[in-house]
Amino acid sequence: MKARKLFQIRGASRSQFDQGFENANFRDIIVWQQPDLRQFTKFGQGDGSVKALISAGNKVFTAHQDSRIRVWKVSRSSENVFRLVDTLPTRKDYLGKFIKQSNYVQTRRQHKRLWIEHADSISCLAVSNGLIYSGSWDKTLKVWRLSDFKCLESIKAHDDAINGLVVSNGIVYSSSADGKIKAWGKSGKNSMHSLKAILEGIRTFH
Repeated sequence: MKARKLFQIRGASRSQFDQGFENANFRDIIVWQQPDLRQFTKFGQGDGSVKALISAGNKVFTAHQDSRIRVWKVSRSSENVFRLVDTLPTRKDYLGKFIKQSNYVQTRRQHKRLWIEHADSISCLAVSNGLIYSGSWDKTLKVWRLSDFKCLESIKAHDDAINGLVVSNGIVYSSSADGKIKAWGKSGKNSMHSLKAILEGIRTFH
């Protein structure tokens, strides 16, 4: 039977694949080999601590305090070397949007950013049906396409920092310091996400 991986960040853990991942010094990711729990390798870099980690296929996605998502892949030359292959938003996404003023949104007084950028720490990640979801302390939920890492949507989801994301049966649930859990879904394959329910008592939207 194939061994499993354990992804662990600051005490919150879940089992998956063959090794274990742990946030060490809040910037490095340590990979532990199971079942003997020996240190397998270590990787990571960035201008901010790692806030969340998730895997999809042969890639590992890390969310950082510097408002970036980093994408890692096992090197072809060595299985214990994880190589940084991209950062979200991607350079291609930036180049396609930075000229048009309509792509900028107000984040703080006298500060504007492209709508594809998070303006604060990214606190949580989720992956489902070819999409990556990221929640941030900037109160937004962003949707990225897994195939090319393009940002597809930016949703002003909450009135305070988002601190949790879960996807189940096509519905994205976001939790926030505003005390609410919100459910987001799509009406069709090519539609945008819209609010379906607020779990605060409970209110539903049709």
